[in-house]
Amino acid sequence: MDELTQKVKLANKQFYSLISNNYESIDGRRTFILKKWVLNNIQNKKGTFLDIGCGNGRFLIACKYKGFGTYGIEGSVAARSVASKKELFIYTKDFLSQEFKSKKFDVVTLWQVLEHIDDPNRYLSKIKKIIKKDGLLYIGLPNIESTQYLMFRSRWFHLDLPRHMFAYSPRTLKAMLKKNGFDIFYIDYNYLEYNPFGFFQSFFNVILPVFNFVYKIIKRGKKPHTVLTLFSGFVVLLLFLPVVVLSLIFYLIEIIFRKGATFGVYAKIRNV
Repeated sequence: MDELTQKVKLANKQFYSLISNNYESIDGRRTFILKKWVLNNIQNKKGTFLDIGCGNGRFLIACKYKGFGTYGIEGSVAARSVASKKELFIYTKDFLSQEFKSKKFDVVTLWQVLEHIDDPNRYLSKIKKIIKKDGLLYIGLPNIESTQYLMFRSRWFHLDLPRHMFAYSPRTLKAMLKKNGFDIFYIDYNYLEYNPFGFFQSFFNVILPVFNFVYKIIKRGKKPHTVLTLFSGFVVLLLFLPVVVLSLIFYLIEIIFRKGATFGVYAKIRNV
């Protein structure tokens, strides 16, 4: 394992250890948008569903109610424990180590997962082997060619170094999927769950002394207790409403110009 990979794995381990005690409450990030996605995009589809990086399983529950046979893979022990209590089938091994034998899936999803992987081509190659010929692959990622990145650069919330090993754009992901035998048939930039907050937090990353201050409060339950954090809290309260409005306006502009801070692609195996 090279030094960069070790650093990324350590950063991810530290992150999940910080939030492990509160995983049930903080991992609601998928529920709002993803249930809508299930209803709108695979309405008449039944079969098997694999969510790689399934968190606490809330998305899988939405799919289960829709009639799918649901399966998940999750690296965090804390999240996997929560998901297992919900009577969901969660594989215990890493995706590349997990044996699926002859199992094939109708839908495979990776929500904000691929950017954490040190060998994405191996992932995509294996996914092609376990997805049905008419199956659907969905990948959601931060967009390195977004307007937010151009504005905020190293202060951009979704850059998330060193936890993200690679940065993607629709253009680069399309090339990678094509290399691995997939064709994209739709790209979505409309993610209310991620994009406005990305602008909101990035804005404060530029002006505050504490990096990702709001995110740390929300996700990790940290409370202001030093001069810097108290000052940061005061500034956020003072500018909260104007920045929220600005974030929503910017979110709409991103959709119009197809430059969303995050994007999702829908792909199928290429017909030969």
